[in-house]
Amino acid sequence: MPTLWCTVATPNRELYSGPANYVNVPGGKKGRFGVLPGHEMLVALNDPGVLIIWMDADGKDRLEYLLFDGIAQVFHDNVTVLGRFGVAVKDIDVKAVTEQADELRKQIEQLKADLKKEEEAASAKTPNPSDEGEGDLEYQAEDHDIDGAEPALVSLEVRLKWCELQLATAEARQKK
Repeated sequence: MPTLWCTVATPNRELYSGPANYVNVPGGKKGRFGVLPGHEMLVALNDPGVLIIWMDADGKDRLEYLLFDGIAQVFHDNVTVLGRFGVAVKDIDVKAVTEQADELRKQIEQLKADLKKEEEAASAKTPNPSDEGEGDLEYQAEDHDIDGAEPALVSLEVRLKWCELQLATAEARQKK
């Protein structure tokens, strides 16, 4: 049977690169799509979920990788799947991920509290234009770093979602 060449990677490492008989990708708006040799060319967004690679024709020998977002490309029997985050399902360390998730929750709460304080301080400093004529509102952006903190908050929340996905996947695998 003809085979595919499959590469699975994240921005910082390659998770798998080698032959595959079939690749099942989480994608297509909360769905999945399968790729066999001869598949039409394709570029698609990945959904968070488990990528399954069949190493043999009947699917008994499988590799599973948990991926968070990213893209997939099929081109001339080459399947490339790039995830924002990824890990082999068998390598999920529940204890370490739980500790990381707890730390992220603390950081998120602290950053939210800091943002709230800065917003309150900024609104207290905001002049009322009716009291001062036109008012000079230009200083507001310089007085606090809300713009820099909000992207950091989003980044922490995304990393927390990744941890929660790993924990949910590990729990589901234990129930099987």
